Amino acid sequence: MTVERSFLIFEDEISNELVETTETCRVSLDKINSHATWLFDTGSSVHICNDRSIFSELRPTTRTVLLTGGGKVFPSGRGTVKVTIQDHLMHTPT
Repeated sequence: MTVERSFLIFEDEISNELVETTETCRVSLDKINSHATWLFDTGSSVHICNDRSIFSELRPTTRTVLLTGGGKVFPSGRGTVKVTIQDHLMHTPT
C-alpha cells in the first residue's frame, strides 16, 4: 500500500490494516495484478496513476499538472479507471 498525502509518500508494507486518521487514503489493488503508484489529492480535480494497463479508457492529452511545491508533471493520457469500494467505509453526517 502506498499513500500519498501532500505529495509526501508513506508506505506501510507490514500492515494491511485501515488507518483511522484524517487526511489519509487507503488504496488496495489486491484484486488487480498491478504495481501502480497513485497520487491522490482531495483538493484536486484529477488524480494520477502510472499504470496504463488498469485504464478502461485512455485518450491522449497535453495537459500540464501543477504539483504542491511548484513541481509539474506532463501526463500522456487522461481516462477512466474502474474502482470498487467493498468494505470499511465510514459515513460522517453533515
